[in-house]
Amino acid sequence: MALHEININMTINLKDVEDLLSATGSIFSGIAAAIGIYVAFRVHKNQQTLSQRQLLIPLWDHMASMSEVNHNSPITLDIIKNVNTLELVALCCEGGMVDEKVIMRTFREALIYSVPTVSLACPT
Repeated sequence: MALHEININMTINLKDVEDLLSATGSIFSGIAAAIGIYVAFRVHKNQQTLSQRQLLIPLWDHMASMSEVNHNSPITLDIIKNVNTLELVALCCEGGMVDEKVIMRTFREALIYSVPTVSLACPT
């Protein structure tokens, strides 16, 4: 009977080892999944930053083409063009297509100058 008891103990020990290996494998697969999620998130953020920067160049062309508005004798087409450009920049910021901080850093002077001149030329 002693031999039979030894076989049972070895079987139980092998079962414990199998359970331990299974648990270890589950932990490692969970860690691998977490790393995969983190890498995917970083790639997504980098792609978003790249797309935001790529849209900055066309906005730059629009901002550079804005005309100076004389509020004493405004030209309607210049005002419409400037308002449309400012609205385009605002919509791009609201939609998350470009980062608002980058827009303010890049076009701060143009925006500070353009908004009041358009407002003075178009009283409500």
